[in-house]
Amino acid sequence: IIDDDNQAPSVTLTNPIAGSLFNTPAIIPLGVVTSDSDGTVTKIEYYDFETNKVATATNAPFVAIWTNAAPGAHRRPPRARE
Repeated sequence: IIDDDNQAPSVTLTNPIAGSLFNTPAIIPLGVVTSDSDGTVTKIEYYDFETNKVATATNAPFVAIWTNAAPGAHRRPPRARE
């Protein structure tokens, strides 16, 4: 049986805000706002440039710390898991 009615959870990065600057070696606090209209978010995985997982949070409010971030610009797309 395939459950094609399941809606994907929503996750929005709230910390750090876009354009934040940190001195190296950086310790960066991570935070999100999540929602799931037909389920429960159980885990957030934080990534740098889509493939490099830098942190995982398994309890709401899903905060984490990214340690040893390399110098340079980064894109941090979080992913919600049900």
